[in-house]
Amino acid sequence: MIKKLLQSSFIRFCIVGVSNTSIDFVGFCLFYYLIGLHLVVSNILSFIPAVTNSYLLNKYWSFGHVDSGRKSASEYSVFILIAICGLGINTFVLWMAEEYMHVLLAKVAATCVSLFWNFACYRVLFLRKKMPERI
Repeated sequence: MIKKLLQSSFIRFCIVGVSNTSIDFVGFCLFYYLIGLHLVVSNILSFIPAVTNSYLLNKYWSFGHVDSGRKSASEYSVFILIAICGLGINTFVLWMAEEYMHVLLAKVAATCVSLFWNFACYRVLFLRKKMPERI
C-alpha cells in the first residue's frame, strides 16, 4: 500500500513539498524574525534555496523526469519562471492574509494556495513527452 502511494506523482510532490516548505519556513523565520527584514523581502529570500531543492527533487523523483529533448538549462529557465509566478501568488496571499492572522499562519495559507499552481505547472513541465516528428 505504501509503495503504491509513493508511486503517485502527487504524493511524491507533496513529500518534496514538505521538504521545500521546511527550507522556506526556516529561511523565512531567519530573515523575518532574527534579521528583521520586511515580510516580502524575507519571503523572496527564503524562496531561493527552497526552489533549488524543489527543482532537483521534483525533476528526478516526483515526476520521474522524461527526457523531452530540451536542454536542462532551458528546462530550468521554464521551471524558474513557473516558480517565480508561484512566488508572486504566495507573496500576494501572505501579504493580504497577514492583515487578518498571525504571520506564520498567513505563510501556511499562502503556501497552500501556491501548491496547486506549482503542482499543475511542474507536472506539465516534467511529464511532457517528446512529440513524434512529422514527416
